[in-house]
Amino acid sequence: MRLTTKFKLFLPLNKPIINMNQFITSDVIYCNHTSLYQISVKNQTHTLWYLISASQHHPPSLILIHTTEKSKVNVDCSKFDDNNTLNYRHSFSVNNSIQSYGLILHRIIRYRDISDETIAPDTGSQTETFLGSNLNWKNSSFKNNSNDDQINIEFEATQSLDSHEKIDGVIKLNFTVYKTAEPPHKQMYYRIENALSIFIELILDKVEVINSNDNFSPVLLIFSNHSLMDNSYYWNKTTIQKYCEDGPLGKIKSPFIQLGLEVSKDNKLIQSTWPNAYLQFPAAYWIDRENTEAQLVRLGIARPIDHRYVKPKSYHFSLPFALYGDRFNQIHSQSTENQVAVRELIINLGSPHSKHYYADTNYSSWIVIAGLGDPDIVPPNDDDDKNNSNENSIISAFICGLLIIIGAISSVSVIRRIQRRHYQRISELNSSGNNNNNNNNNNNNNNNNNNNNNNNNNNNNNNNNNNNNNNNNNNNNNKAINSHSPIMVQELSSINDNRIVEPYQYEKLIGQPNHELIRNNYHTITNENNYLPNNNISNVNWVNAPPSYGSVTKDY
Repeated sequence: MRLTTKFKLFLPLNKPIINMNQFITSDVIYCNHTSLYQISVKNQTHTLWYLISASQHHPPSLILIHTTEKSKVNVDCSKFDDNNTLNYRHSFSVNNSIQSYGLILHRIIRYRDISDETIAPDTGSQTETFLGSNLNWKNSSFKNNSNDDQINIEFEATQSLDSHEKIDGVIKLNFTVYKTAEPPHKQMYYRIENALSIFIELILDKVEVINSNDNFSPVLLIFSNHSLMDNSYYWNKTTIQKYCEDGPLGKIKSPFIQLGLEVSKDNKLIQSTWPNAYLQFPAAYWIDRENTEAQLVRLGIARPIDHRYVKPKSYHFSLPFALYGDRFNQIHSQSTENQVAVRELIINLGSPHSKHYYADTNYSSWIVIAGLGDPDIVPPNDDDDKNNSNENSIISAFICGLLIIIGAISSVSVIRRIQRRHYQRISELNSSGNNNNNNNNNNNNNNNNNNNNNNNNNNNNNNNNNNNNNNNNNNNNNKAINSHSPIMVQELSSINDNRIVEPYQYEKLIGQPNHELIRNNYHTITNENNYLPNNNISNVNWVNAPPSYGSVTKDY
C-alpha cells in the first residue's frame, strides 16, 4: 500500500540539483513486517531520495541516493520481509543511481562514567549495549500533510527483543525534511538550509540506568558507496556553520564529516565521488525537556568495523544490506575493492568534568544532520582560525617583547653585580700591595739609619729591589683577578630562562592539516552491481584525532 503527497519547492544555486522548480514527494511502501519510507526531491534532471526504515530486527537506517530525474524505488516485499539474509540481500533497488551515502543507528552504549570524562570506555564490565537491531522499533507517526512545512517520520522503541521485556522509558528517533529554509537555530549551532538536508533527532526519555553516574553514547555506522582502504578515512573538519557561531556553550565549533572526500596516508585529500555528501554534528545537545540546559558533543574516530567485536548479524538486516548486498559485509582480508566504505563512529555526549550524568535529568536530545552537496560552513579565509591566529601572534609578540625587556634588565643587573665584585677585589688587592710597599720602605729606612756607611750604589740597589717588589705585587694582583674570572660565567649560567607554559584548555577543538586536493574521475553508477574501483590508499596517520575507543563486551 502506498501513501503519496507532493510539494513544490524552490532551491538555491549552490547545490548539485539544478536550480529549477522542485517537487517533494513522500511515499511509504508497506510490507507485512516492515516498511520503507521515501522522501524525494526532484527537478527536471536529478532526484534526491531519502530512504528510511526501522522495525523489528531492522535497525534504523537512512540512505541518501542521488539519481537522474527518471528513477524509481522498487521493493520486493517477499524478500524484504524474509528472515534469511540470503534472500534479504538486494530486496530493493533504485534505478539510475549516481551516488549513495547514509548511516545506521547501530547501537546505544550505556556505560558507567567512572572517570567523569564522558568518553565511552574500552571493553569492560561497566558497559551495556542497546543494539539498534535488538530494539523493537515501531513507527509512531508519519506527517506528510500538504499544509505542513515539513515531512516528519518518527519511530519509537520501548521493548527489547533480547528479553522481550519493556525497557523503562522510551527511545525516539525522528527524521524531518523541511520544505523551506529554516531560520538559524543559533542556540544549538545549526540551521536547515533546504530540502537537500535531513534533520535526525535521537531522544532518550526516562531510559533505565543502573548507576547514578551512567551515561549514554550512540554509535553510528556511516557509509559511502565508494570503497576505502582500512587505513584511510573520511575527511572531517571542526568549524562553524554560517550564522550559527553562538550557542548555549558559547562560541564553539561543530564537527563535519564529508563522505565524498577521503584522506590518504600522506594527507592528500581525494574527492572520490560527486556530488559530495556530509554529516553535521552540532556542538551541543539538550539535557532537559525544556531545552534550556546543554552539554558538549564530541566525536570518536570513524574507524573500520572490527569483527572481533562487531558481529555482521548486527547489521545484516539493515536497509543498506538490502540495497548493497554482500558489498556491505565488511568481511575482507586485505583489499577493500568493491566494498562499501563503512566506518563505525562513537558519539560522546556530555561535557567532561561537568558532574552531569543522565540520571540527573533522565533526558537527552541529540541531533545529526545529513545532506547532499557541501556543507554551508565558514570559508577558510573567514574562519575564526585566522582571527585566533592573529590574536595568538599578537599575544606571542607581546610576551616575547616582555621577555626581552625582562632579560635585558636582568642582564644589566647581573653585569653590574659582577663589575662591583670585580672592582671590590681589585681594591682589596691594591690595598694589600700598598701595605707591602710601606713595609718595604720602612725596612729600607731602618737599613739606611743602621748602615750610614753604605754608599749610594747600595741605596740604589735597594730602591731597585723595592721596585721589583712592587712589580711582583702587581703581577700577583693580576693573577688574583684572573683566578676569579669564572665568577662571571657562574653568574650568567645561574640565570633561569622564563618559560611560557600554554594554559590548560577545557576543550581543545580539533583542526585539520592542509591537504592537497586530488579530483578522481567521478563514477556514474547505473546499477549497484557495477562496483567502483578503490583508490589505492595505504597507511594513514591519524592526525589530530580523538582517542580511540574499544568496543563493548556484550556479545551480539
